[in-house]
Amino acid sequence: MIERRNYKFVVADDCTVDIISDVVKAMVMYQQDDADTPESAGLLLGYIDTKSQNGTIADLTTPQLGDLRTRFFCTLRGNGHYDMLKLATKRKNYFMGTWHTHPQKDPCPSSIDWNDWRSTLTGFTKNTYRYVFFIILGTEKMRIWAGNRQNNQIIELCESERSDDIYVIK
Repeated sequence: MIERRNYKFVVADDCTVDIISDVVKAMVMYQQDDADTPESAGLLLGYIDTKSQNGTIADLTTPQLGDLRTRFFCTLRGNGHYDMLKLATKRKNYFMGTWHTHPQKDPCPSSIDWNDWRSTLTGFTKNTYRYVFFIILGTEKMRIWAGNRQNNQIIELCESERSDDIYVIK
């Protein structure tokens, strides 16, 4: 079961990314927990602390009317997600990556996911953060990857160590 709480992941030696609980709660609403639920997807929105270089995923877009959604496939269509991105930018939230669901307990990226992630790394404007994040939400587990825009490497992130519900940063 995916806990509806804040999460912190170490991205590199010098920075972390937080996922706010409201973002997790919104994604969980679209989990593919029965045979009729289609895949869902959207954009991750957030901000960077310019001093620490730590990121925060504070908002997201959810499926829009024009999106193409089936049990094992989803593609963002129309302008809905990008119109929401424009509005978020006015509130100082920027593109941080993408999220989508899989009907697996422990989701694994498909070849389509890897190809999409690689094109996302090179396709967005230079005003985005040095990392782009990719979340896949399964039926029991959430996994996150970070794509480094400088070297185009994509790695899976692990949640930071917690002690008594407090994150321990070493």
